Parts: sequence; C-alpha cells; structure tokens
Amino acid sequence: MELKIISPGADGFIKAIEFNYDEIKNEMAAKVSDYKAMVYSDDQIKDAKKDRAELNKLVKAMEDKRKEIKALCLEPYNKFEKQMKDLVAIVNEPIGIIDSQIKAYEDEQKQKKVAEIREYYAGKGCDIDLDKFYDKKWENASVTMAAVKTAIDTKVDEINADVKILEAETEYSFEALEVYKKTLDIRFAMSEIQRLKDLEQRKAEHEALKRAQSEEKPAEVEIPKEEPKVSEIVNNEATEDNFTPDFDAIGDNRHWITIKAHVDTENHAELLAFLDEKKIEYTLL
Repeated sequence: MELKIISPGADGFIKAIEFNYDEIKNEMAAKVSDYKAMVYSDDQIKDAKKDRAELNKLVKAMEDKRKEIKALCLEPYNKFEKQMKDLVAIVNEPIGIIDSQIKAYEDEQKQKKVAEIREYYAGKGCDIDLDKFYDKKWENASVTMAAVKTAIDTKVDEINADVKILEAETEYSFEALEVYKKTLDIRFAMSEIQRLKDLEQRKAEHEALKRAQSEEKPAEVEIPKEEPKVSEIVNNEATEDNFTPDFDAIGDNRHWITIKAHVDTENHAELLAFLDEKKIEYTLL
C-alpha cells in the first residue's frame, strides 16, 4: 500500500510567498530611524504617546497579515493532518491488541525466570535474604540464566567468606552477624564489634570507679537498737502452767532460764536480793 499525494503535485507546493519586502523594509528603516533619534521633552509626552500608537498600529497590521497568510497556507495541511491521524488510528488498534499479548507473554516469562532465580538461590543454603542484593536486570530477556547463576555464586562466596570472618570473633559475633545481614557490609559489621568492645570497656571502667569511690567513704557507725526490757515483754501475771517467755523479743546477749528452787523464807529473801544486785530481770511464778 502506497500513499500517493494527488494534489498538489510535486511542483505544486508553495515555494515562496512573495511581496514587496525590500521596498517596505527600506521605507520602515528610514521612518524608524527618525523615531530612534527622537528625544521628547516633558511638554512633548502627548506627542510621544501618539507616535507610539502609530508604530503599534503598524506592527499590528503586519502581524495580522502574517497570521492571515499562515492560515491560508496551513488550511490544506490541517485537513491533510487530520486525515493522516485517522489512518494511523486504524492501524494502531490492532497494534494495541498485539502489544497486550506480547506484554502478557513477557510478564509470564519474567515471573518464571524470577521463580527459577529464587529456587536456585534457595538451594545455595545462604542465610541472607536474596532481596538484599537482588538485581532487577536479571529479569531482562537479554540476561541469560547462566549469567544470573554466576552472579549469585560469586555473591554467595563473598557472603560466606565474610560470615566466616565474623564468626571467628570470640566476642559479639552474633551482634556483628545481625548487622551484616542487614547491610552486607563487613566493614560496618566489624565496626559494630569494636563499638561494643569500647562500650564494654567504658562500662567496666565506670563500675571500677564507682567501687573505688564507695571504698573511700568512711564506715558508717551502726547504732545498736535498745533492747526491750524483760519487764515489757513478760506478762507479770504469768503462772507456772502458762508462762512462755518471748525469746525473739529479747536481745541475743541475754536469755531466759527456768529455775525452781526449794528455799525457806531467809533463802528466798537472799536470792531476790542477789538478783536485784545483779540487775537480773525476773518474775515470780
């Protein structure tokens, strides 16, 4: 199918729009030169506005004529342009249908390739999320699966080497590995180990300083509590049958003993005198 331009013919297009360009140009140049040299005084502002209006009128006349000729020249083209767009729309309709089918096929192939990529990586047994270094370019049809596998193998070898280095750390290897899993930057992970070591050292120094300051403080003198008097804790109305001293309420340096003595009146008086002299609390049963 060939598009044939019937009218105008090959020589029928306008080659040039001819008018008295040189004549008008020379006349206008001479006239404008007078205005360019004009200097208006304050009293001549009214004349200046009149001259400006005359020049604007001349510009408008030329612009109107230009637009008129342009419209005449474009009239056949505008009609031609509309007809050509109608023809293009007819062809674009099946193109859109075919394009949607191609896109659906390419999307399906891409999803299959993504699944194959993830399945291959899963078989590597690496404990790092694939999305941490996944390259969208791998999905392009121009990138072969062999090239993708090579890229994955190279990255896994690099990860395994980094993990081995971090696991060799006796301290904070777990924390460093957690950082590495997020960043895949061994330098950053190693700096985390150093940060934790520095923090531990500062903590130890701080605790040592606190202990030293505590040891420098004078020992506090503990004031012994006043022990309760026996008379305050012993029921004066106790009898031989129900008397039970409260040993817990008495200080550790004194304790109760029970003595049953067979005495006469004189011995009784002497025993009580002895207890009073020694300031020994007692109760009579």
